[in-house]
Amino acid sequence: MTKASSTKPKVLLVDDEPAVLAGLRLHLRKDCDVTLAGSGAQALERLAEDEFAVVVSDMRMPEMSGAELLSRVAREHSGSVRILLTGYADLDSAILAVNEGHVFRFLSKPCPPPALLTAVMDGIEQHRLLSAERDLLEDTLHGSVKVLTEVLGLVNAVAFNQAGRLHELVAHACRQIEIEEPWRFEVAALLSQLGCVTLPLDLVERAHSGTPLDEEDETTFGGHPAIGRDLLASIPRLETTGEMIASQQDVPDVDTLPDDLADWEPALLGGQLLRTATALERLIRRTKDPGAALAELIDDPSFASPVVEAFRNVDIDSEGLVPHLTRHRRAGAEHALASRREGLQRHAPGPSRLTDHGRPAPAPPQLRRRSRCRAADPRAGSRGNHRVARRRARVGQGEPTVAEGQKPKRRRSASRATDSRVASSSSSSRNASSSASRAPNAGCRGASSRKADC
Repeated sequence: MTKASSTKPKVLLVDDEPAVLAGLRLHLRKDCDVTLAGSGAQALERLAEDEFAVVVSDMRMPEMSGAELLSRVAREHSGSVRILLTGYADLDSAILAVNEGHVFRFLSKPCPPPALLTAVMDGIEQHRLLSAERDLLEDTLHGSVKVLTEVLGLVNAVAFNQAGRLHELVAHACRQIEIEEPWRFEVAALLSQLGCVTLPLDLVERAHSGTPLDEEDETTFGGHPAIGRDLLASIPRLETTGEMIASQQDVPDVDTLPDDLADWEPALLGGQLLRTATALERLIRRTKDPGAALAELIDDPSFASPVVEAFRNVDIDSEGLVPHLTRHRRAGAEHALASRREGLQRHAPGPSRLTDHGRPAPAPPQLRRRSRCRAADPRAGSRGNHRVARRRARVGQGEPTVAEGQKPKRRRSASRATDSRVASSSSSSRNASSSASRAPNAGCRGASSRKADC
């Protein structure tokens, strides 16, 4: 595949007649990166290997019809836009394709090349719009969840750690039951304690440690799921997640629930996963035996057995905690401390650094050296440090030093000393000339003697 073709939108053509596939490819190869499939099964293999913007399928094919193929594509590869092409323009086929395959366009054979190209290019544009909207929603969703978890970690580290432990348990249960869209249940676990931002810290600590609460505190703590739901109500695609959080303390009528978890409403299933994970985490910390904890939950008639069974095979370490939970607890504490340190550094009037225990950290090496210089000569300012260093250098070279308590002489630079000597010489010459002019009758002997000296 050339570099130019790799940038073209990818289109999958499906038909059991090779001549039809060759003709379709001839009309689309200039504008699209075309891949061919001779059957529905082969098309599903191509889709598993790569992502296609548009899938064009014939209606009448052996073993798997075009409507059946596009129906599976809609379920398993919903990002691909689907176009049905058939030579039998009967009403029943069209209705089946639209209702089950959710096709974007319905074309009849023989299809003129301009009409085929227009339909495929419209499908490519639809795929681009859907992809852009999906990416925007996902980025917005991820950013919102990240901000909310960071706020929870800053305000209440105990609730943040509890949410991390519940997230690990719920993720384990989702893997066991192979639930659809597990991200909704995992996000619900991460944000399950969001309403605790409005509660006192000591109340949250006592509630999560298993300390009995009085009636007033029990009512106050029991209101945090509804607060969490209200905080998530305005975020797109988190409406169901908010309902899961709101129902995490509800006790359902177990006898009326279906045995198959696939038949449960997502909000009900998410709420019961959170409720079971909370009880299981507390029992594991107490008994350090996941088997005994699960047995106790199964014997409790208020918990649904299918939900409890989803938490089987949970590993624990020597401390009685799930290894992932221990990691989350450590990560949560480090996250809260790092956020606190960053906030203090941002709002402090000067440089402020904290250690892992919240105490001021030692100064950097360059600041410690500067501090030692000031300690050696308290009277020295920023320029005094250099004087101290020069004085120490002279001591190392054997130069005489000044006794303690005696004021050191100020050394002049070489240029200033040279200027002083030149000025002194010039002054002596002028004094000599003025003396000679004041004594015009000096003796010849003295004059001849001076000449001889010269």
